[in-house]
Amino acid sequence: MATDDSQQAPFTADSALTKEEIEQRNLEVVAAHFHNENPDDVDKAIALYAPDICWEAPNRGVVYTDAQEVKDAYMGIFRTLVFRKITNLRRFAAGNSVFDDLIAEVHVVGNEMPNMPFPVGTTMNVRLVHCFELRDGQITREIAYEMWREKGGSLDHDSIPVGAGVTQFPLPGDP
Repeated sequence: MATDDSQQAPFTADSALTKEEIEQRNLEVVAAHFHNENPDDVDKAIALYAPDICWEAPNRGVVYTDAQEVKDAYMGIFRTLVFRKITNLRRFAAGNSVFDDLIAEVHVVGNEMPNMPFPVGTTMNVRLVHCFELRDGQITREIAYEMWREKGGSLDHDSIPVGAGVTQFPLPGDP
């Protein structure tokens, strides 16, 4: 896979790779998936799914088993949340699984996410843990464990590792 996260990984059979190569490839696939989770590039993110994808958000009771359903859900997320900051805590691969742990500071601007626990106008620090399963370089399962906490509220406490990467997003109207 190219080092640019926006490029799609080739779908190489797991049987043709070592365990270390599988894990590295899977980390690259997940990085490309996250890089393309935006309204303009979401089709690239969806293209990394296997035909038998299962996408879950258990805290909201959501399960999708069709790539088009997942794309529609992403579009609803994009119309519901404005991402202000992402703090990447950890990401690692073990065999055919990738674990990703981050905190997203988001502002609720719409209501197109099923079972969203906070109303429009709320700013939150969401602890977002993803568990991915992959086969032959394609994502077969994506589970997003969303822990919604109002920013500055009593539950908004995390242990952030030294050196955690932070991505700040400009607010609409910022230069």
